[in-house]
Amino acid sequence: MYLCDYHSHSTASPDGRATIAEMTKAAIDAGLSEFCITDHAECAGFFERGDLPPGLVFYKARVDEQFAEAQSLYGDQIRLLYGIEVAQGHEAPCFHKDMVNIPCDFTLGSLHNLRGKPDFYYMKGFASKEECEALLTQYVNELFEIVALGGFDCLAHITYPLRYMKYKYGYDVSMDAFEEEIRTLLKILIEKGIGIELNVSGLRDGGNVTFPEIGLLKLYRSLGGEIITVGSDAHYPRHVGIGIAKGYEMLKEAGFTHVTTFKNRKPSFVKI
Repeated sequence: MYLCDYHSHSTASPDGRATIAEMTKAAIDAGLSEFCITDHAECAGFFERGDLPPGLVFYKARVDEQFAEAQSLYGDQIRLLYGIEVAQGHEAPCFHKDMVNIPCDFTLGSLHNLRGKPDFYYMKGFASKEECEALLTQYVNELFEIVALGGFDCLAHITYPLRYMKYKYGYDVSMDAFEEEIRTLLKILIEKGIGIELNVSGLRDGGNVTFPEIGLLKLYRSLGGEIITVGSDAHYPRHVGIGIAKGYEMLKEAGFTHVTTFKNRKPSFVKI
């Protein structure tokens, strides 16, 4: 099976824990055919900076250096792609425009935190189910702002807040109340030629959830959606490639016959 992982991070991201070369070696060991590094470009700034220079929203110099090293070491063993995850573009549209116009192979658009709030990853819990529902409403509204900006290839982990609200802190919440809004959002994406990502990070460490889940995948496909990538969201070498094969099975269940790959921002379709 031609397996492709289209979401991963290196030490060019503040939360990455290995170089692009180390992540690429892990991709080869995991049996992947394609591996796309998608280091963070947080348009509104990073909550965790690591050793990133002040004011920088994307450490391009480090990505370029590490990507060249990985390509030199492993380019004959795997198809290695240069991607960028552009987040919170609606908070700094000028940065968003700059980031989505950097020459590369693939761009994810994403929303990790709401205006005035930290990344859901860094939130220390929620006061109530009602608070979660209010935040989800705001999240969906801000997703529309990001999609309106466009310029990226796929929208990442559409149900991102559930990773924490539901699966970390145990609140009984879902995106079901936003079915019509999500339907409209997906239609806009399709009209713009933008795809979605199946993020399989919830399949590692014994987990059994994806972002989004199968229902939203089926909805996207029923609306005519075809462009879709699968990503592990790996920040450590040991997580590279985990869940990709299962993600492909989910795509087939949802009605997809192909997964999407990219080169120079141009999509191609690989039969599952």
